[in-house]
Amino acid sequence: MKRQPHRQGDVLFVPIDEMPEGMKAVDRDDRGRIVLAEGESTGHAHCVLDDPAMLFIGEDLDEMADRFLRVEADVEVVHEEHDTITLPQGDWVIRNKREYAPERPVMVSD
Repeated sequence: MKRQPHRQGDVLFVPIDEMPEGMKAVDRDDRGRIVLAEGESTGHAHCVLDDPAMLFIGEDLDEMADRFLRVEADVEVVHEEHDTITLPQGDWVIRNKREYAPERPVMVSD
């Protein structure tokens, strides 16, 4: 069955066939969560709590860059202000909604 994109608030999860080269693993936070995106205005975060997942980012990318999530078994993505979603097994690119600003694009605050 073909995986479909998923959205949770301002975060979009797009299925990909394989992980790009040159990625480095991102550590879990001090609470054991994989933080996919943090809300600047509320402090709430889009997180994966389950073990069968790892977050990756390119070694030379900035904060506006895509991040990549490897899911080895279905995982739940939680957020204090949004419904929990379930991502099926596979690789995903994570994209934050951006808004135009004359100086440069900025991520939307959750």
